[in-house]
Amino acid sequence: VTITGPSISRILAPYDQMKFLCTVCSLFLYSVSVNAQAPCSSKDAGPFLATLPTLTMDIFEATEQDLIASPESYRSELRLYGEVNGMGADGIVLEVMPDYAFFNPEDTFRFASHNGVNYVELYKQIDRDGPTAALDDDTNVFGFTLKCSLQSNMSDYVLYDAKIFVLDVNDNDPEFGNLTDTLTINELTPVDMSVLPVRATDKDLNDDMSGHFAMDAETGDLIVMSPLDYETQSEGTLVIAVSDNGTPARTATATLQVRIEDGDDQGPVFVYPGCWQHRGRCAWPKYTASTVLKKGEPIAVFPVPNKVKANVPIKARDLDATNNPVSFSIASTIPPGSESMFTVSTSQTGSGEYQAVITPTQDMNVHHGFEIFLQVEEHSDSRRFEVAMIFFEVGRKQHVCIIIRTNEPVIALIVVVAILAAFILCLAIAFFCVLRKSGSRKSDDVTL
Repeated sequence: VTITGPSISRILAPYDQMKFLCTVCSLFLYSVSVNAQAPCSSKDAGPFLATLPTLTMDIFEATEQDLIASPESYRSELRLYGEVNGMGADGIVLEVMPDYAFFNPEDTFRFASHNGVNYVELYKQIDRDGPTAALDDDTNVFGFTLKCSLQSNMSDYVLYDAKIFVLDVNDNDPEFGNLTDTLTINELTPVDMSVLPVRATDKDLNDDMSGHFAMDAETGDLIVMSPLDYETQSEGTLVIAVSDNGTPARTATATLQVRIEDGDDQGPVFVYPGCWQHRGRCAWPKYTASTVLKKGEPIAVFPVPNKVKANVPIKARDLDATNNPVSFSIASTIPPGSESMFTVSTSQTGSGEYQAVITPTQDMNVHHGFEIFLQVEEHSDSRRFEVAMIFFEVGRKQHVCIIIRTNEPVIALIVVVAILAAFILCLAIAFFCVLRKSGSRKSDDVTL
């Protein structure tokens, strides 16, 4: 059988036509989803309102010998799409901007890609502990702005607020401080009088409890030597040693498991994902919101910095295990005098957390830069409190690659447009098939 003037409707059976249309639509939508993971976009990206998107990495300190013996142990994943220094369509170029505080990270770290995964690598030895046991000379973190550009178009780039945290390794011996070689004591020195304070320090971080306690060598009393903090360290070990005066001396040791009970010494804290953490609390809590406000409609806020893809509830809790109740109120506004234009309600959400809902009492368009200072206060005799800022903005200019969408509404718009386009394309193909099938019945020449 010879068929002339074949049409797609004659070649494909109805079931196959449906499979064909679905395949076309799937390929189209897949191409859209691929673009959502464009080079230079973060794998943990969110709206990132009012701040640069963030990248955090952790790497242990190391000597040159450590780096030679096991270089792969001193790197951390750089969670960006694309391939560092790659030459293909997904190739990206990373550049440290000159706004770092003290040290250029590129003098110690480098960016590389291995087996499709991007990393920041330590290639030069680094001593986290500094020259003394004091904490203020430690090299704990490298903070800098990271510029990510497309290899194919260097004018399209994204800026990231990047931090590389240097983790401690126990690589230092304890050191005696100003210990004299000779001790001269008067024969009339009373019994039980201290004649020589012996002090020692360690540059490394102490994970045990030895720095908090001392023991009277005569009475065996265990004495608290430095303040305890449940939030910093709630439990640990303490090794006690006792020795006799024999020759040779015999020694016995015992290990204590020390547990610290929580006291009411902490105030309330705001709780939201992605915040800057310091000692278990969100430091400098901040949110952003739109300048367009509707009467009776709760204000939707985004946390700063942000690694989530939607607005979040405003939550807080008492940092102590006692879980004192808390309540929210507006402490002030900038410019001042707008406190009465909002109402604040507090409700308990469970697990010791409380939620605030801020509602305008009238329709309003506040100007860009308007601020609300929201206070959360615990119900206790101490009445400790914390304050968070809500920053209202129309929108800010970002140096963002055109194909990279870090704003959630824009991503949603792209998805909607893509779905509509795919739907229209499918209808057009189906309509074309119907026309060709109808025409083929009249004009196709079939020869047997």
